[in-house]
This record gives sequence, C-alpha cells and structure tokens, in this order.
Amino acid sequence: MGNGQMLQILLALILFSTTLITIYNSLYDQAEFVYSGMYYIQGQKIVDKYLMKLESELIGDVSTYLDIYSDYHDSTTTMNVNTVTYNIHITTVFCDSTGMIHYPYSPYEPYQKVNLSIWCKATITDTLYIGTDTNPISEVFKDL
Repeated sequence: MGNGQMLQILLALILFSTTLITIYNSLYDQAEFVYSGMYYIQGQKIVDKYLMKLESELIGDVSTYLDIYSDYHDSTTTMNVNTVTYNIHITTVFCDSTGMIHYPYSPYEPYQKVNLSIWCKATITDTLYIGTDTNPISEVFKDL
C-alpha cells in the first residue's frame, strides 16, 4: 500500500466520521426540539387547568370573588408531571375590564386579572419558561 492510498483512506475516514457526527448532532437537535415542544404544551395545559379551576370555583359559588384574590394572590406551587417539576407562580390584581392596572389602584374593583407564569427544568442545562413575570399568561375575571 502506497502513501497515496493511505492518504485516501485517512481522508475517507475523516469524511465519514464528520458526516456521522453531523447526522447524530442534527438528530439530537430535533429530539430536543420535540421534547421542548412537549414540555411547553404540558405547561399550557397546566395554565388551562388553573384558569378553569378558578372559573369553576366562581361559577359554582365554591369561592367568592374576594376569596380568589386572597387565596391566589402571589402564590407559588409546584406540579410533577412525568418526572418534570413545573414551578407555577400565580398573581392576582384588581384591574379594569381591559386588564389594565391603574396605579394607585383602589383595593376593590369589579374586575380581577389572574397572571400565571410557569417554568421547568426540561433538560439539565435549559430552563423552559411558559409565560414570565414580565409577560404572563393572563385572564380577567368579573365579580358577578
């Protein structure tokens, strides 16, 4: 075997290994993208769960309008789903019908805005945020 053939074999090995590493890296990126989407959708389902719970408590006369404020104002809880811990932060504040908060606001207005933000440690290095404290997922409730 000559030097030319040896050089061709080494270049072929380098090309094959580079191609293989690139393929595995793209497969890993796609899997991570899919799992992040699953965690994000699960977080949105948790938000819907809490908003439906609040709405059913108000409609079913289980809780009063002011109970929602006292029970959920600046509350934090966690929920474990498939070994992933979702940290849930709920805040409530009185507002007008559009959800705007007027400072200084009165202690009671007929509308109440419920803000939810969730974060989870989906992978070892990344934290996934579903709504943040500055841009939460919100819904406005009215006192009936």
